[in-house]
This record gives sequence, C-alpha cells and structure tokens, in this order.
Amino acid sequence: MTTSLIGNESEERRATRQAPLLVGFAAALTSIALSAAACGGGGGDDSTPVKTTVQREAGAINASLGEFFIRLDKTSVPAGKVKFTIANKGSIKHEFVVIKSNLAPDKLPVRGKEAKESVGPSPGEVPDLPAGKTGHLTVDLKPGKYVLICNLPGHYKAGQRTGLTVR
Repeated sequence: MTTSLIGNESEERRATRQAPLLVGFAAALTSIALSAAACGGGGGDDSTPVKTTVQREAGAINASLGEFFIRLDKTSVPAGKVKFTIANKGSIKHEFVVIKSNLAPDKLPVRGKEAKESVGPSPGEVPDLPAGKTGHLTVDLKPGKYVLICNLPGHYKAGQRTGLTVR
C-alpha cells in the first residue's frame, strides 16, 4: 500500500530533518547560560573588591537543638559578627548559650543540674526557645574557643553541648 501525501511531509521525515536544529538550539542556549554565569557577579573594575555569597555568609551558622544535642552546620568561623539561626527540633523548650572558654565542651564545671556559665564571658544567648520554634542570635566573636550549651536543668549533663572555633 502506498501512502500519497500531497503538500504534507511524513512525521518521521520531519522529525529527522528537525533533530539537528533542536540539538543546535539547545547547545546555543547552554552556551549563553554558561557565559552569563561566568560573567556574573562583577560589579566594578578590577580594583573594586566584590563580596561573594560565601564571604558574606562566612559568619552565619545554622544550629539545631533537641533532646539532648546541639548540632552546627559548621564548627569554625572567622572572627567578627556571627549570626546563629537556632531551630529547636525537640519536643520541649531549650536554650542556646554561647560561652568563651578553652575547656572542652564536656568539661565545664557543674553546680547541681547546671553548668557554671561563669567559666568565661558569654557574648549572648537565646533563652527558653519553645519546641518547633526558631531563634536568632547575632554576636561579635573574638578569636578563640567557645562552648555552646543548653543550660536548662539537666540538659548540659545529658549531652546538650558542642564546641565552636573562631579564627
């Protein structure tokens, strides 16, 4: 059986003819996108310093609290302003206390059910953060070692502590 197409091209023949055009078009779009990405972020002549996203966010730390842990997305940051975003992932309230100390996180002296916060200066804290809530704390940290704890009764002893190095 012979199919006669008057003025119409078969779909198979049209697809075969258009395939190289589509591949070329996709390659051109990819090239344009890569060129734009490589050239982006300038903002000045060669003598103008440009802050990148990584540089701006070097002092940002995401912290998670829960029964009974503190986890940080980074354990070392440059000295200066540090912004903590603290998410209470637990089912009870917690707090977030920053203490400058050369002691290991698990070596703070304890009085009763709480760690002695007086072992070093505390640049700040977020007290009584309810379960499921997020708190923020921005502090100016000098180079050194810091211990981050929840100091609600029994929480430090149960392991809710970690360390941070500021360089």
